[in-house]
Amino acid sequence: MDERHEVGSSSLGGSTYAHLSVEKRAVVDEVIAAANTMLDSLKSGRFAGRPPHLVLMPFLDQLRAFEATARSQPELAHVLENPARETVRSMLTSFGRDAECLDGVETVLDVEADRSQSMTVKTKGIEFSKASEVYIKEVRERHSMSEKDVLRYEKMLALFQQVLGDRPVLSYDLDDLRKYHSVLRKLPARFAAKDIRVSQNGVLLEPLAADPSKALAVATVASYLAPVHAVFTRICDDANVRNPFDSLKIAKPKKERPVAIATLAAWHRRTRDPGGAAGRFSGRDASSGRRASDRSSHRTANVFEP
Repeated sequence: MDERHEVGSSSLGGSTYAHLSVEKRAVVDEVIAAANTMLDSLKSGRFAGRPPHLVLMPFLDQLRAFEATARSQPELAHVLENPARETVRSMLTSFGRDAECLDGVETVLDVEADRSQSMTVKTKGIEFSKASEVYIKEVRERHSMSEKDVLRYEKMLALFQQVLGDRPVLSYDLDDLRKYHSVLRKLPARFAAKDIRVSQNGVLLEPLAADPSKALAVATVASYLAPVHAVFTRICDDANVRNPFDSLKIAKPKKERPVAIATLAAWHRRTRDPGGAAGRFSGRDASSGRRASDRSSHRTANVFEP
């Protein structure tokens, strides 16, 4: 006997669903239908290209992030309303469902403030600038790097905020990180942060490297992403949501092979600490044979003009 494990609105009769308006029930029904479409495709194996559950999960992760932020900081719910609505719309469209049902719904993020676990709530809704300040303070207190390197990390975090704007950490998504990575890859090896101009859709306008060989080195791009990744990890782990950095694929230093940003962050820590974790490599970068301390200073130092 073929058992079907479908999600259905009938099973939600005694839940919040029963108290929703007709318009919102229509949206929930379409979302449920999209989930069932995903399950059917996955079960039958009849799908072209990307597996359907991998198509659905990023949408759900983003909606969870929007909801977490709206609960912890209700005053931001109106800011996140349109992004959340468009996420649902894109999800329904991806599975061939009726996205027009959203047009009759006044609010998608209709959530109540969550005041439990106050410390966690504060972290969930924290803006990038504040999260960066907390991170830098902790780095200084640990004495894990020189003051010069701490100041460099501050500038790297400030650059991320300058390019993408300052907003709650959980509101940034994978597309935002890809845009920032693209900006870094097009910057010249030496630049002044004050001269950077980016379009509204995240495209670098100036300054642009004359040619790829004059742009920031892959290793330098990795070093710029490392402190941003650290800030995201703290907040995402505390909020128990997926870190978008885990899905960011970029070129690996010296090998131009796509790898996860977490791997690059670990590589950067090794090259920044030749006497510590990198000691197993006898103080040398395994890929080039150059001393790690020389390599890190060659490209990452003084990338900001005074």
